[in-house]
Amino acid sequence: MPGSGWTLQPVVTPFISSYERQGDSSGVLVTQTGRIMQTADNAASWQTIFHDSSVVFQSVTALGSNIIAAGDSGAFFLSRDNGTTWLRKTSNTKYHFSHVEFIDTNLFIVTTKKGGIFKGDLSGSLIAIGGEPKDEILPSTFLTGNYPNPFNSSTIIEFNTPEGGITGLTVYDVTGRVVHSEVITATKGKNSFRFEGNGLHSGVYFYVLDFGGKREYSKMILLK
Repeated sequence: MPGSGWTLQPVVTPFISSYERQGDSSGVLVTQTGRIMQTADNAASWQTIFHDSSVVFQSVTALGSNIIAAGDSGAFFLSRDNGTTWLRKTSNTKYHFSHVEFIDTNLFIVTTKKGGIFKGDLSGSLIAIGGEPKDEILPSTFLTGNYPNPFNSSTIIEFNTPEGGITGLTVYDVTGRVVHSEVITATKGKNSFRFEGNGLHSGVYFYVLDFGGKREYSKMILLK
């Protein structure tokens, strides 16, 4: 039975924020205390391969021997040799990165906590493709999320607005291509919107809500 063989493996480090599997028994994780850690024995033991206590990591992605770790205040680190050496890349931004994911062996997508979506490559370029994130402070309950997630054919996106008005919904695939764009007429308070995944392939998608100059993003997974 799938999942019947799970065992609890304690990790002596707080605030794990992201984990990426690298193979049958290997994986890498990042923490909000500036650690990048790696396992080669299916999480039985972990080794710290990078540590900078001034960095708050939020996400990690790995493909082949390349690993990218991203976090708050423009933190962006790259390893081309499976974590042996690390290079801090200059992102030219202080935005708080929330998720990073490889598109292919050279390209990746990185998102920010306030709805920014950037596309980059291993040479160091980083280009905004979803619009620059706004500086306004979002209401803490602006975007509740979507359920179910993962979803099969449709999912409900829930969000709150302080008043009625127009809300823009934009959905991107992992290459940064816009796959859906729609205007929603929101009412004051809680709003629910059904998103249909018809015509889309299985995979990870990012969606951005715009309301009154404020933007917020989240991630959803379509499984068919």
